[in-house]
Amino acid sequence: MTNTRIYLALASVALLSATTALHAAPANMRPVKVTLPYNVTVAGMPLAPGTYTIEELDLGSPVLMFRSDNGSTVDVMANVIAAPNNSVSKRTALVLQQSGSECEVQKLWIEGEAWGFEIVMPAAHK
Repeated sequence: MTNTRIYLALASVALLSATTALHAAPANMRPVKVTLPYNVTVAGMPLAPGTYTIEELDLGSPVLMFRSDNGSTVDVMANVIAAPNNSVSKRTALVLQQSGSECEVQKLWIEGEAWGFEIVMPAAHK
């Protein structure tokens, strides 16, 4: 009987933890389109000027896929981050950082959401 109570208590804690994790995670990202007017890099990979669709590789995946209009893709790791002051983004925007002659994609904010993505830079490019 005591073992049954322990298992029920553990199952309740596991269910509560899973429910809390689901509420803490942002909704799945809808695909967004961006136009890059010049060459940039994302996680060390070059992106030529043009229009790109950015979407999660799989629902809830930490991988973002940048797909150009010609079909070429670049997949990058990204962390979900809260918007400053947990404010809702008024527009979808890529945050770029100039480093020497390169312009690197750092973050992606999603219109209508209080979260975005921070691109994970591979150790070889830090």
